[in-house]
Amino acid sequence: IDPGRGSFLHYIGVGNGAWSVFVSGWLYWLYWVMVIAVEALGGGEILQPYISLPAWITALCLIALVTSINIVSTRLFGEIEFILTLFKVLFIVFFCLSCIFFVFSDFHNIKNAFGINLIGKPFFPNGIRATLYSVPIIMFTMAGSEVITLTTQDTHCSSEQLSWLSRLVGIRMAGLYLLPIFLVLLILPGSSLQPGQSPFAATFSNMGLDVMVSVMNVMIVLTLVSCLNSSIYISSRVLVNLSSVAHAPRIFMGEGTASPVHAILMSSLLSMGMVLFSFFVSSHAFEFLLNSSGCVVLIVYFLITTSFLRCAKTGNEATSSRSVACAFMAAIMILGTSICLFFDGNMRAEAVGCGVLVVVAYMSYRLFQTQIKS
Repeated sequence: IDPGRGSFLHYIGVGNGAWSVFVSGWLYWLYWVMVIAVEALGGGEILQPYISLPAWITALCLIALVTSINIVSTRLFGEIEFILTLFKVLFIVFFCLSCIFFVFSDFHNIKNAFGINLIGKPFFPNGIRATLYSVPIIMFTMAGSEVITLTTQDTHCSSEQLSWLSRLVGIRMAGLYLLPIFLVLLILPGSSLQPGQSPFAATFSNMGLDVMVSVMNVMIVLTLVSCLNSSIYISSRVLVNLSSVAHAPRIFMGEGTASPVHAILMSSLLSMGMVLFSFFVSSHAFEFLLNSSGCVVLIVYFLITTSFLRCAKTGNEATSSRSVACAFMAAIMILGTSICLFFDGNMRAEAVGCGVLVVVAYMSYRLFQTQIKS
């Protein structure tokens, strides 16, 4: 395997065959379309106290906004995303520095809080099954490092630069995600966390910085726009990649245009349909989309790991035994988690739904191949 010279869909196909590219590509595209719908629904609910419009209208307007940004040009998408990401990073850095200053200025109380909030709690307070329930939501939140490989057609980065960016994912995760969460748990009593309340805003209030709560609300809106902007971009580029290997209509390639307009519209229109469905058909659609999207990405990651393991059998000297062992353990954990979710009543509907999607995608591939041969 030569890292940096193709999307992750290409490498799934190298190990598992052409069918896996079709199945994983369309499932991955569906995952990001569901992400767009979930983020837009969340944005509509958050903005409802400030905008005198129904949440579903606000959600559709947010999708339309980021769709127009992506349609104009890839360059505009990149510039706006850079600005929004810069604001997010600067805010997180400010939050961490404020928390660290507060910790050292009130060290005695914080030391006691450390023992109460972190050390004094059982590792699995609600049992191991509750941990399994959270896996789909965690996958929904944390997936995305593989997106770097989808940007090769829009960038001039070398394979070495893309590999370097991939290796930085862990560092960015620790600095911009794990560290802020650790500081929140250190300062804020766990019992004070309420569903639907921002832990960042609650931490600022606990530190006496109430003025930052309003700033936090602005940052939430900017973050939502940034996430929607990126999700539209990613979903459209998945269609572009599928088109390039004849697994999707060639119209999605967007040849001769500043951006793949048809791919962008396809993704945004389906996500809008999901938003309307959740408001007018099923009130449980938001939770179902959230859990289902996490289950879908579990399947894609399983195909990635199995492809890596199969490619490792070719005797590539660059593949270390440690990498093979990690991939094998990841495949076992993903498979075991999927089986547990299937046999659990709370997650069975989402697990069965994902299984049906896999079967439908595979049968579609067979039908697609039959039509090509005929």
